[in-house]
Order: sequence, then structure tokens, then C-alpha cells
Amino acid sequence: MNEFSEFIRERGITTLVHFTKTKNLPFILGNDPTMNSGIVANEFISDKSLLEKIDPNRWDGKEDYICTSIQVPNPYYFDTAKKRNETTLFNDWVILKISPDVINKSSNFCSFNSATGKGRYIESNIEAFKKIFNNKIIKPNRKVITRKPNEYANRPTDIQAEVLIYKQIPKEYITGLVFPNEAIAKVELLRLKLCGVDTSEYKIYFSESYFEKSNRYQKNIEDGASELKVLT
Repeated sequence: MNEFSEFIRERGITTLVHFTKTKNLPFILGNDPTMNSGIVANEFISDKSLLEKIDPNRWDGKEDYICTSIQVPNPYYFDTAKKRNETTLFNDWVILKISPDVINKSSNFCSFNSATGKGRYIESNIEAFKKIFNNKIIKPNRKVITRKPNEYANRPTDIQAEVLIYKQIPKEYITGLVFPNEAIAKVELLRLKLCGVDTSEYKIYFSESYFEKSNRYQKNIEDGASELKVLT
């Protein structure tokens, strides 16, 4: 067990999350040997005609990394991404749950949004990982985020904290798919089946809360009240 694995177990971290459009699922979960499998960073996508950047600016400068959040989605960035893509085709979203075991010495970390200062505050060691859970996070604008006394041990102090995974997250590390509601989940699973994708190895969830930014839903996420529902 390496130092990252030890800290993951110590904090009780069970998942990383990454959101993408559902149209990408056949490429992420499929078995076509001519395609990149798993989640692939923009820089390493072999067929650029398939690349639709969720963040066209990518202010952190890390096109060779994949952005993930710890335990729950970053509702602020997710909301921004959805609004930015409102006029595009195939505008349905899915949240991927990922095993934290994918974290290793090539991973990068930021205690707040990694785009802050154009990536200036991104670090790449175990201490940077641990810093995400500090009792106080001081942002460059001097805003201080104080960890709640009753915060879950596995939640970051700033919900916008990021873990950046280098190059690729192989599909073997993907543990579940989260959709906004049961009806959408069933439709998307049917589409994947028609594309020849076997989803039997993944847990399928639905949760309206994970796709919202409103204060009510955000409070539910932070309080742990927005329990994911399992599709049966």
C-alpha cells in the first residue's frame, strides 16, 4: 500500500466523481480496440473529431489531466458546464463514480478550483492531497473556507477541490453511473445496450440532487441527505 492509498483509507474516501455527456459513454465503456477506452484526457484522445471540450478554455492549463471531485460533484462548475453547453446537440449528462485507487504519484491536487490563478496552485504530492482536508483553506483572494465541525471525514473542506488524474482513467476504475432520474437512467441503459456496451459490472444510480446547484439541493449534498438511489 502506497502513501496515497494509506491516506485514502484513513479518510474513508470511497469515490471520485467526473461528469461528462452521455454521448461519450459508448467510447468510455465500450470494447472497440481501435478506440481509447475509459476516460481520456483531451490531449490524448486519438480521434480529435470526437473531442467536444466541456471546458473550451481549460484555464488550469492541464489538457493532459482529467478533473475529478471527491465524493460528490462540484455543483458550481457542473452548473457552469451545463449552461455553457445548453445550445449544443446531445446535451444529456452522466456522473461517473470512480475508484479512488486510481490516484497515484502522477496525480495533481488543488484545495479549491484548479483554474484559480490559471493552475498556479496545483500541486503533485501527498501533502497537497492532505491539504484538501485542512481545517482552513485560504484562497488566493484571501477568502478563508473553514471546515465544518461535523463535516464527513471523506469530504473536502472546499467542495470545489479537485483531484486531477493524468492521461487516462481505465474503465476498470469506473464503479458506477449516476443519472438525474430513473426514467433517464433506463433510456440511457437501453442506448448503451444497442451500442453493444455491457453495463452489468457497474452500479446504476439516479439522483436529482447531483445535477442541481440550488441551495436546497446543495444543502442536501453537503449534509449527506441526497442519498443516491440504486436502479433496480
